[in-house]
Amino acid sequence: MDMQQFVRIDQGEINARLLARIASEDLAKVESASRKVPVSLCSPEVKRLFLRNYNSMQRQMHFISVVSRYSLPGAEVDEVERKVTILLERNIRLANAAIVRSKGKCERNGITSLASYDAQPLEVEARVISPFGRRLLDLFLILDQLMPMLETLALDDVLSNETVFATKCTCRRWVRMIVGEVRAHAGRLTKRLPGPDDRRSGKVYSNKKDPR
Repeated sequence: MDMQQFVRIDQGEINARLLARIASEDLAKVESASRKVPVSLCSPEVKRLFLRNYNSMQRQMHFISVVSRYSLPGAEVDEVERKVTILLERNIRLANAAIVRSKGKCERNGITSLASYDAQPLEVEARVISPFGRRLLDLFLILDQLMPMLETLALDDVLSNETVFATKCTCRRWVRMIVGEVRAHAGRLTKRLPGPDDRRSGKVYSNKKDPR
């Protein structure tokens, strides 16, 4: 029997459904230079996390790092960026540690090849508009390496399904924690922006003149 008759190979239908169903934030209105980075994501968990969170976080960080600087003290914006950087680096370290632990479990149990996904990878061109977006993209790529390791350890009875499920939930929290903190900071800075009355009275802090 032809293996293609036994296992139906996905031809991209799953990714098409994901792209149609999950509304990814559009960065077209963000006036910023960017690097276009080809990205290939294989795991269903990371595909969804990326589509739901990547552009959204970048848009919020652009507001924090660029837009708010025209009206708020630079030191205040710098402090927000520092907090976001610390959280990004912390969660990347946690993800890398999870990779090391999973790789060690594979080696100790004689596992030399990993499980793979039948669905086609999600191949997109990620627009990177800040160092914060680049680090978040790094986190997605690390987690996408981790997921097949976890699946393999479950398939070979090294880890229970419950343990793998809990680990995946933790990985999702690492991403959502970052996105949630960025959103909260952006909301707080939005409230600090001067209103029309402040502008008329001249109560506006400016770090520099708008070159536009």
